[in-house]
Amino acid sequence: DVKCRKPDRKIYELTLEQIGKKPEECLFIDNTGKNLLVAQELGIVPVMFDRDKEAYTGTKVTTFEELARIIE
Repeated sequence: DVKCRKPDRKIYELTLEQIGKKPEECLFIDNTGKNLLVAQELGIVPVMFDRDKEAYTGTKVTTFEELARIIE
């Protein structure tokens, strides 16, 4: 509908606008480093759900239990 998708910066900006939140109020979970990098550049807190053993130096989780702890 909006003619863009991850990792295009515009999709993140449109989402923030739609939900009415500041980037630092948001957590973005993805399994691809390039998608997380764009979110981080905007000030969104990135978390990698590492199911593919991709190299990433930020916060990583490998289970839903770990993810739940981070979200809390």
